[in-house]
Amino acid sequence: MGSRIIIYTFLALIAHLSCMTCYGQESISLEDEIQKVMADYQAIGASVVVVKDNEICYHHTFGYNPDYNDPTLRNPIPDDGIFWIASVSKTFISTAIMQLVEKKKLKLDDDVNRYLNFTVKNPHYADVPVTIRMLLCHRSSINDKYYGWNLNMMQSENEKEYVESFNNYKPGTKFAYCNLNYSLLGAIIENVTGMRFDHFSATTL
Repeated sequence: MGSRIIIYTFLALIAHLSCMTCYGQESISLEDEIQKVMADYQAIGASVVVVKDNEICYHHTFGYNPDYNDPTLRNPIPDDGIFWIASVSKTFISTAIMQLVEKKKLKLDDDVNRYLNFTVKNPHYADVPVTIRMLLCHRSSINDKYYGWNLNMMQSENEKEYVESFNNYKPGTKFAYCNLNYSLLGAIIENVTGMRFDHFSATTL
């Protein structure tokens, strides 16, 4: 609940900030409010960018770039600081998938194996297809036990890792957040478009 509160609070503050900065109003007091919210919820750092008419009209950073092993090494985040994109990439992947759906290159309820060069089936429910929609919604029954920088665990010849990468329930019946779902979606995008995902994103999204 606490994380939701801080997200909603930040969204409200940033919406207010957008109105103020994009119409030339003073934003100092609102920046104080952002810092207060960060202090109340122990948020470490944030970067705020407001864009209007394709122009950046406000950009400011707050807080510190943390070193979790040694807090004394924390430094203020510079305005040109680079953040690890992490799960923000999921929004790009889901957008790309929906663009391909609009172009009729794939369908949300298609079996993912139509678009992969390896087979993805829950060995406990081999007759139930894993669909693109299930990957998008984290309802595929796949887990992150062996999640890493490749899809080797999805190769059936790696039997132990392959079997243990699936939960023992029917695909589509339960929610379980899983990064591997989106790695598989990335592979689908690459196979459908014939482009590396980062190149596709840079030229299409």
